[in-house]
Amino acid sequence: MNFKWLTFVLVYSYSFILISQDVHLDITKNPSQYVLRSWSTEEGMASESTNEILQSDDGYIWIATYAGLHRFDGKDFTVFNTSNSNIPTPTILRLATGINGEIWIGTQHGPAVFNSGNFKVPTGLESTSDMSVEQMMITSTGDLWFSTRSNRLLQYKNEHLEDRTLQFDLTESTVLSMIETENGDIFFGTDDSRLLQYSNDNITDITPEINVNGINDFFYVDKQLYIATGIGLYTWSDQTFKSHPSFSGRAVNSVHVDQNNVIWLGTMNGLFRWNPDNTRLDSLTEDNGMPNNIVRDMLVDKRGNLWVATYRNGIFFLSDGSIVSYSTEEGTSTPIISSVTQIGNNEYLLGNENSVLNLLKDEKISIWTPPIHIPNARLKHLFTDSKKRIWVSTYAGLFVLDGDNSRSFTVNDGFPDNYIRVAFEDSKGHVWVGTKNAGLIRFTSLDEWNTINIEDGLSSNYIMSLEESQDGRIIVGTIGGLNIIDTDGT
Repeated sequence: MNFKWLTFVLVYSYSFILISQDVHLDITKNPSQYVLRSWSTEEGMASESTNEILQSDDGYIWIATYAGLHRFDGKDFTVFNTSNSNIPTPTILRLATGINGEIWIGTQHGPAVFNSGNFKVPTGLESTSDMSVEQMMITSTGDLWFSTRSNRLLQYKNEHLEDRTLQFDLTESTVLSMIETENGDIFFGTDDSRLLQYSNDNITDITPEINVNGINDFFYVDKQLYIATGIGLYTWSDQTFKSHPSFSGRAVNSVHVDQNNVIWLGTMNGLFRWNPDNTRLDSLTEDNGMPNNIVRDMLVDKRGNLWVATYRNGIFFLSDGSIVSYSTEEGTSTPIISSVTQIGNNEYLLGNENSVLNLLKDEKISIWTPPIHIPNARLKHLFTDSKKRIWVSTYAGLFVLDGDNSRSFTVNDGFPDNYIRVAFEDSKGHVWVGTKNAGLIRFTSLDEWNTINIEDGLSSNYIMSLEESQDGRIIVGTIGGLNIIDTDGT
């Protein structure tokens, strides 16, 4: 199972999707800050090439693949294929949910239905075994509409199959998308960019004047039809087409508008999120967490998590868990954060391997300029003492940041070692500093310090960790073992 590694973790709890509370995706986060998980053949899928994804009324996630119908319970996959079920073919192209909760599948040999653990071809659909389903949907009245890859459009109603191809003038067009609105109208989109509206048995051609290189998907909400095309995103409302310039030129495979009115687009080049309130466009690609850039289908489940079906890397989902991650996309100077210290109310100082400091304040990250120069060297540790001074341990010396009273401690200043690994304050206000080569240094003030090393009985001069026991002794971990020191330095 693939995880996106987190560079800075604020909260350490996580609940898996099918048992978590309802948590919708927070639109203030970058997509890369969501919890990302992916599943492929390594986790039990029979195929990594997915065509469509849906959630049934009982909460299962269903995935259409070329190697069977997959049912996912959040932990395990159950794969239905010709070797273990009466499914007519393992090549599953489309999925739809019936009005009674049954799962309809569109296959290379026509439609079939899965109900009570069995697959069957309903009465009246036997003649479709030579039809490869391109798209399908179940209407609010229980009618099945499906298109085929041989340019046919059919309606199945009351166990009767009717060919609507000629009525819709579709002999040279393949229907790629279809959707029903709340008033029962049905929109159809084709590979040659035709847009048809079917209402009360009347057909209206509302094809846009420009060639949009195919109409791939629809989403309907608030009396507005979102249209995913080969050249971008369009909307149809009040008899008017509008284009979205942010997506101009992008081939959009799938579109979804979530409960926050945020638009999600699945494309050939990754997943995009557009917030119309602030016109912010964010993306998620292979560079920042996606297993594959080609999105085939999307689903927002009952808990507000986003599931994505990819071309050749299985499925993945985004969940707004209680873990918040910050990396370069959110403003950190590098993806590797070597140390963190709190310096104020909801303020954190982040240090990286090159001694560049970032400030995390109110969930925003910026460059933080120290009051004195810190050389470009490996930063090992940050620590804020009881006087609000920041101790910066680097491999170019020790730096104590306190406004105009900031100090540096290096071998040029007479300090025992430039390789500083860790700093720690005990209950008496003394600061202990661990080095790589010179052992332990205890500060009673910035002007007074003494060294404890192997000559004093320390197991090694290479300090790994520092802690204070309940009885006030200092516990020191080194590469040579564990040491316990009384606070008077003995």
